[in-house]
Amino acid sequence: MWKLLDKLITERGSAKIMEKRADLSDREFAFDLKVFRFNDVPPTEKCLILEEQNAMLTAENKDLKATNADLEGQIADLRKTDEITPKQGETIAYLFDKGKSVEFSEMVRRLGCSEGETRYHLDVLVEAGLVSHYPGYEGYALESFWESEHVPASPETFTITQKGRERHMKG
Repeated sequence: MWKLLDKLITERGSAKIMEKRADLSDREFAFDLKVFRFNDVPPTEKCLILEEQNAMLTAENKDLKATNADLEGQIADLRKTDEITPKQGETIAYLFDKGKSVEFSEMVRRLGCSEGETRYHLDVLVEAGLVSHYPGYEGYALESFWESEHVPASPETFTITQKGRERHMKG
């Protein structure tokens, strides 16, 4: 958790985050001191201490949830940007030029990167609505008493969408 806070402070330089961190450190020190003395406290006071700690942690949890929601919103906003990587631009250009569905294996060869990296770029483009995805299906044998037929597999394919064409034409 401290690494995340340090990263946020370094990247954002937020005085509010630094203030929360200092407050949290003070509360942790006070908590540690209470735990150290906790064994010498009568049972009735232990209940009061535990209730106070529970209230403190509940408030802290509420603050952390609000911070988490804010950070998730910032991440969502960053993902909505119209920026794409050069490989994603190359993918859109290739699908645009091809003018039809392209198999995943062909995209891997065309982009010249691993299947995982190709999958990542295509997933980003699908999520952005620039490319559509057809997952394909496994082939199977269809057999009945009178006939036997093999239904071939259908490959996984990707096709540029209208939004993707418009994006490509804008450059």
